[in-house]
Amino acid sequence: MGRVRYQALGVKVLNFAEATLAHEECGTVCQRHAQRSGSLWERGTEVPVLLHVEVGVYRCPPCGCYRTSPLPFAGPRRRYTDGVRKLAVDSIEEDRMPIRRVEHRLGRDFGLSPVPSTLHSWWREGAEAEDVGEYQERVVACFSGVLCLDEVYDDEWAILVATDPLQGRTIAYQLGKTATAPDMEVFCTQIRQMGVDPAMVLTDESGIYPEVLRRVWQNSRHALCRFHVTRQVTGAALAAVRAVHGSMPEPAQRGRGRPRRDEDRSQDEARRQARAKVWKGRHPVVKRREKMSGEERQQLAEILLLAPALRPPRQFMDDWYELFQGLPRPAKLRERRDAFAAKWRDSPYQKMAKLAQKLTQDEFFEKLVVPFFYANAESTTNHVERDNREYRKRQKTHYRMRSERSIRALRQRQLVRHAPRGSPVHLRERFGCRAGQPVRPVLAAAA
Repeated sequence: MGRVRYQALGVKVLNFAEATLAHEECGTVCQRHAQRSGSLWERGTEVPVLLHVEVGVYRCPPCGCYRTSPLPFAGPRRRYTDGVRKLAVDSIEEDRMPIRRVEHRLGRDFGLSPVPSTLHSWWREGAEAEDVGEYQERVVACFSGVLCLDEVYDDEWAILVATDPLQGRTIAYQLGKTATAPDMEVFCTQIRQMGVDPAMVLTDESGIYPEVLRRVWQNSRHALCRFHVTRQVTGAALAAVRAVHGSMPEPAQRGRGRPRRDEDRSQDEARRQARAKVWKGRHPVVKRREKMSGEERQQLAEILLLAPALRPPRQFMDDWYELFQGLPRPAKLRERRDAFAAKWRDSPYQKMAKLAQKLTQDEFFEKLVVPFFYANAESTTNHVERDNREYRKRQKTHYRMRSERSIRALRQRQLVRHAPRGSPVHLRERFGCRAGQPVRPVLAAAA
């Protein structure tokens, strides 16, 4: 016969059954009609606490309705107090704990046993109760003039996101099944109706943006993310590195067994080591020189000696980084662009030549240099993509939040959590000394 385990617990008896209670709607003082009792669980310092609560039932003669005396620590028909609910929600939201781990924590540390579905409903109800309207009014009031747009996909859902990088805040999101140009137009129209009129809109090269932005914000400039273009440049340079690595001499194919006495395999080993070093050192070929460590600089010098054909890809990357060095004015950028294109559009490496030719397209280049018309504008969509990565990380932790209601709750939590962001210290650490200030255009003479 198994042993029965008893868990220690504390018991408190509370009485909220007053003789009279004022009706909130009509102000009538109601007499107690009946008395009821119930139990709730509260966390204690060492053992869980069972609250035995006496409440009164009151009848309002003018209204003819019945009501129960409210409890200051719990809502109606609840088994756990607000303190337990807040502990669970804070564990999910602030400590980023998976719901199963929150269940384990409440049972281990406090002797409480709410099931995961209950914890999920607590978190979701708290998210849905957040006041998004007040937050959006605050965001619109201090909008910097720079808007970042991006989309993120989650299973069957597509989420459109808009952020203000200079203020460090998310402006709005839209959840749907697709992320097409009509969906983006609806999203941008809603943002415009909120009162957001950007001077510059930053996006990637997706085809859903140009026509939509031209229709919704006729006076705004459409800017392309420089980070996405730099990824294409580094991809072209790495393709050249792979071609050079593939053309390097390979060790001879020899038969199995012990080599003959007159057979020298030292050359094969040297070739094998050279190929391995070039392949291992391919990333310093495309990295900014000022961001290289001493070990990476030494690695780069060694592979350039082993494979001199890697010098053109390295020079290609140096020329690309120098193109934007010193935050030049757009007129200076066009001069550098022309020199860059003239030097590399006839390169034997096809992808490098194609990118140099792409820079000569005026429509593409004009969108790329839009941030340089402003003194403190952002030139990448990293802020909105950082927001999307945060969402993906939360979904990875809470992998069961895939319903529409749960996704909306998660995005709403994430939206309101950005409300305190905007402190000068935080923004300066992330975006530089002019972060948090409204975007300021450069004088036309300087452009």
